[in-house]
Amino acid sequence: MSDVELVPQKHGGALRKGNPGSRTTPQKRVRQMLQDALIRPDGSGIVSALIKEAQHGDVAAQKLCLEYGIGRPTERLEVTGEGGGPVLLSPVLAALSDERIDEELKKLEG
Repeated sequence: MSDVELVPQKHGGALRKGNPGSRTTPQKRVRQMLQDALIRPDGSGIVSALIKEAQHGDVAAQKLCLEYGIGRPTERLEVTGEGGGPVLLSPVLAALSDERIDEELKKLEG
């Protein structure tokens, strides 16, 4: 018999500890294979090739290196009201009828 530790369950059965048959195990193996292909100690990996292309002027490779190496710049959107002041919601809410507000609330509630 194997050295598998079983955890008793309320219904009388038992499960193996650690969930050895979980779905993430194959995913981890695939991820590791991809990482191995991306970065190889001998410099022949995909990342090394990408960096070489970027150094030789390939704009798409440069963009990928910057986006994944540093991260994309945060896009900011500033919304202001009239004259740069705050957005006033009271005119918008006043334009909606009570019936329309009730309809929209019902939609949100499901």
